[in-house]
Formats: sequence, C-alpha cells, structure tokens
Amino acid sequence: MRPAGDAREKLGIALITGALAALFWIPAAERTGFVFPAPLDDVYIHFDYARALAQGSPFAWLSGQGYSSGETAPLYAWLLSLGWLVGFRGGALGWFAGAVAVVSVYSGLRAAARILRDLCPPARLVGLLLLASASVTPWLLFSGMEGALYFACMMHAVARYDELTRERVGPHPRSGQSRAARLSHLGWLSVAMFLLRPESLTLTWLFAVGVGRAQRGPHALPAIARVLLPTMFAFGLFALMNLAFTGYPEAAGAKLKLLSENPYLSNVDRARELALNLFHFGARALGQELSTFGRASSVLVGLGVVALLSRQTRSTASVCLLGALAFALLVSWNGAARYQNFRYYVPAISMLVLSALLGASRLSRPRGMWIPVAIAMGLYTFMAVPSVRAQSVYFARCAANIRWLQVEVGARVGSELPKEALVLVGDAGAIPYVSGRRAVDAIGLGGYHGVPFVLAATQGEAATVELIERLPLDLRPTHMALFPNWFPGLTQRFGHELFRVTVDDVAISGGPVKAVYVADWSALASPDEGREPRTPAVQDELDVCDVMSERAHDYVSPAPRGGWSTLDVRDDGVHRARFDGGRTIPKGEAESFVIHAEGRLTLVARWDVDGEDDSDAPAILVNGAVIAAPLAQKRPGYFTDVRIPLGDVRKDTRIIVQAGKATLRSYHYWLE
Repeated sequence: MRPAGDAREKLGIALITGALAALFWIPAAERTGFVFPAPLDDVYIHFDYARALAQGSPFAWLSGQGYSSGETAPLYAWLLSLGWLVGFRGGALGWFAGAVAVVSVYSGLRAAARILRDLCPPARLVGLLLLASASVTPWLLFSGMEGALYFACMMHAVARYDELTRERVGPHPRSGQSRAARLSHLGWLSVAMFLLRPESLTLTWLFAVGVGRAQRGPHALPAIARVLLPTMFAFGLFALMNLAFTGYPEAAGAKLKLLSENPYLSNVDRARELALNLFHFGARALGQELSTFGRASSVLVGLGVVALLSRQTRSTASVCLLGALAFALLVSWNGAARYQNFRYYVPAISMLVLSALLGASRLSRPRGMWIPVAIAMGLYTFMAVPSVRAQSVYFARCAANIRWLQVEVGARVGSELPKEALVLVGDAGAIPYVSGRRAVDAIGLGGYHGVPFVLAATQGEAATVELIERLPLDLRPTHMALFPNWFPGLTQRFGHELFRVTVDDVAISGGPVKAVYVADWSALASPDEGREPRTPAVQDELDVCDVMSERAHDYVSPAPRGGWSTLDVRDDGVHRARFDGGRTIPKGEAESFVIHAEGRLTLVARWDVDGEDDSDAPAILVNGAVIAAPLAQKRPGYFTDVRIPLGDVRKDTRIIVQAGKATLRSYHYWLE
C-alpha cells in the first residue's frame, strides 16, 4: 500500500472510532451529568481491582481483604492501575478507561485491515465500520469494560495467525521477524486474550492447531508449543493460585455463573438453559440486533463459507468460524449469557463478521467485481444503522441506571455513613468504589478474608447469613446496600432502612430501588459463645446450609429435587430470636453427611416436619440399619430439637436422613 493510501486509511479508521465513541458517549454523558457513562456496574468492579493493585494489594477486590479470583480480566485491571497511579482517580478513572477503549478499537481495526488486505480501500473501510458496529459490539467496546482491549488483542492475534498460515517459511517480508519470533508473538497475544477473557482457551487451541498444520514436518510440534504453552502455563498458574487461596481451582465467576455450578438445575434444566441462551443469541444478537436486513446471520455465514473455499483465506476463515461457534457454545454455559445485552457473545460476533468480510474479499478478486461488492457491503452496513442507533439509545439508558442508582448510592454511602462502616453489597462495583468504604460482597465475586461467599451465593440467602455468623464481630457488616427484591430475607429480617434511591426507567439494573440499611445481627450467635446449643457433651456438629460446615462433613442434599435453603429466626429455647438456616427435604427424599465422632452417640436434630403422625417422621439410616425418629411436638415460634440414639457408631460413618411422608426442613445436627 502506498504511504498516502496508508495515511488515508489511518484517518478513516480514526474517524470510524471517533464517530462510534461520540455516538455512544455524548448522549449517555448528557444523561449521567458527564460522569463517565458506564452501562454496567461491572465496570466499577474492574476499577475496584485496579485501585487495590495500585494501593499494593494485587489480586484483591479491596485493599486488606485478601485474595480474590473474581477479576476475570486481570490484564485490564493491571492496565487501569497504571491510570490510577498517574493520577486518574475517582471518576477520572472512567475517562482513562474510555481512552483505553478508543486506542484499543483503533488498534484492533488497524489489525483487521491487515487481515482484509485483499479488499479495495473503500470496501475495506466499510468492512471495518461493519466490524466495529455489528449488533451489540459497539455497546461493549465503549462500555469501559475489557471488551475493547480484548477486541484489539483478538484482531492482532488473528492478523498474526493469518500471516503465519499464508506465508509458511522465511522471515516476514516487511518486519524481517523470523517465523519463530512471530509464533512467539502469537503465543503472547493468546496469553493476553486469556487474561482478558478465560473463554479464549478455545481460540488458543485453534491457533496452535492451525499453525501446526501450516508448518508441517518436524517443525510442527515446536510451532504448536510456541503458541499453546504460554497460555496453558498462565491457565495452570491461576488455577494453582485459586486452589491455594480459595480451596478450588475455578475462578469465582465460574463458581457463581456456570450452569454446572447451579445445584438446583438438573441436567435437563441445564440443557434447556444452554439451548435458550443459544436461541436468544441467534434470534436477537444475530438477528434482530445485527441488521434490519432479514436473515443477516445467514448472509454472514454464507460469506464465511465462501472464504473457506479459497486456499488463501481458508485457514483464517476456519479459525474465525470455528472460534465463533466454540466461543458461543462455551459462553452459553454461563447462566447469565443472555442478559446484560449479550455482552459475553461479542467476540463470537466479531469473528463471524470477520469471516464474512474475508468471503467478501474473495468475491471481489475477479476483475471489476470490487465495485458491486463494495456497493453491497455499503448497503448492508447502511441497513444496520437503525440497530446501531437503537444500541446507542439503550447504552444511554443503561448508563443512566448505573449513574443514578449505584453511583448515587455509593456517593451517599460515602457522605452519610461513618468512615468505619462496613457495607454488605449485592453488586460489587460502584458502591465500594465511589464511597471508599470497606465492603463485603454477598455474591462472592469480591474476596473477603477467605470466606467462600461465592459458594453460599448459589445456595440462597440463608447460606450467606450462615457465613456472616461465622465472622468475628468486628468483621461483620455494619450496614447493607442491597436491592430489596434480590435479598428480601436479609433486608426484612436483619436491616433497618436508612434511605433508598429509586430510578423510573429500569434498563439494566437489578431493580428500581436500591436501599441502604443499618445491619442488625442480634439474632446471630456470636463467635465467642459458640454454635447454639453448645454443651461439653457435643462431639461433632453439622450446621445445615453453612457451606463450610457442609463441606467439612461431605454433606449431600437431594438437589435439584430438593435441598432448597430456608431462613428462619425463632426462639431456640435458650436465647430469644435466634437465626438458623436450613434446607427443605421433600417427602421421600434424603440428605446425608459424614460424622467426625465415634462411640455410643446420640443425634440431636433440629428440624421441622410438615406432618402430625408417626408415618410423617423422618428415618435415620446408619450402616444399613433404619432408626425411627420421634415426631416432636411443634411450638409456634420455636425451633424443635429431637434426640435420636444411634448406638455404637464408627468415625467417618455416613448418616442418611430420609424424609417420611411429609416435607422435612433440617437446620442443625449435633452428636453427643
């Protein structure tokens, strides 16, 4: 390309980037009072991790609160921390993130232009505009999330892969880089992608296999290793760090969001959710949102197939199409995939569009064909204008939600609550960042002194309160900032409302009302008095719905057919108004646990049975023997404790509790 042509293309790409940024940011900034228009509270989660890193607490959500695996894009947090260190603090960090987005989108489009070098310059610019504006892509690129930086890394990785598979031997004709250096570059770009989106493992494998096939012979395996091993090393390192600091190798986001981690879904339910996620992605993100021109996704796939038919573009188009499919399938295993404007699917959309543009470049190769191809691409892009405009309007609505709900609550928490306040939050982004107050994340994406709130979050509110009960008094939240519709048990039973903030136009927030409460944990046992009731005769104890106690006793619930958590505050006969969380065991179902005591033991069971005759009572199974349990008389407002002699029992025996002809709610077990 001539230098003048290259300069014109750079200018065109800059205009595309600037125009899209203005289209999304200017209307949104007007609605946020020119606070950076973040359409997701998750943007501020990145800010929290970046601030903690800049303050000397790497891999922490908030300084001084310990390791957290909740940052799914650590590379982005590391980059934002540089902005914090050079003075972009508070709300200014948002505009630093905006600058990162602009530079990233520009750089990504420049890399995409190298991939589409066979298109004539006018058609190439139109294609780049389509790539940056397709479906929900610009909504994410300019959101302040890691999406723009990921877009840049992905485009550079595909561009490097395209060079490696088209030019099999020798140094690069322009840079002079050896093939080994370019393979290593692709490997490090893959690491960067993994550190921005863990789903990128699928693409790394495709890159490695592709360069191995292109290399062939004895150099194939070294080529695969140069591309694959850096990412696998990073994957293993983070898994070991998670295992060492949390007790499980998965990141907190995976434990919270993956369908396989939801205990209340059967395999049929998981398959249904996977299918629904894919259906909504196809119907909306690839259909309704991609273009007002019908069958838009079919056109793109068809052009991608055209790229597969050409030897020059086959390898790159294969990676794009297979990568889009693999990425979409993997993302669809995320229970939140079809929410938050399909943001998780944007890389798949970008790869699908890129494969289509490669197909268009093949169609334009015959003499004179570039003109109709360029016209067709221009018309196609023009047809997408209403969708882009609609995304811009939705972006502004979402940004207004975050500004006037989460950010506003954070500002009021910072000004109205004491500096020593410790706030329980259900969305771990703007409130702790803006307020500057310490916080506990009830969802568990933010780490808190090694307490596994993320495991409790999938079980229900009762499990969260059980973990709060474990905390020393000085580490329990003093206040709560929660959506009442998300946490009805916590807000109604353990809080006294101070104030609330309301928005009229709910676009992406969890509800129209965010309220702040003074926390009241008087119904919880304090750590120094022990777990109630506590006597010298107690040799072992299982607190049902306490995930730490359950894990220690290898507890098994009948989930997904039961085991739903239940939260109660009653008189326990010793103290007034005592909390205990439990699980619901439907009739005929069973729960079980392993005991850590031995000898002649008595099981003290705290439970409720929805029945009045002996056939409704649960049965206790110990070493194959069935022990009938008495049906204790209920007292309204009181917990009921039942004593069941077990006889001689060995340590590590599994106790099975099977509900009778009535529903059982179990809360606590002691062995005396």
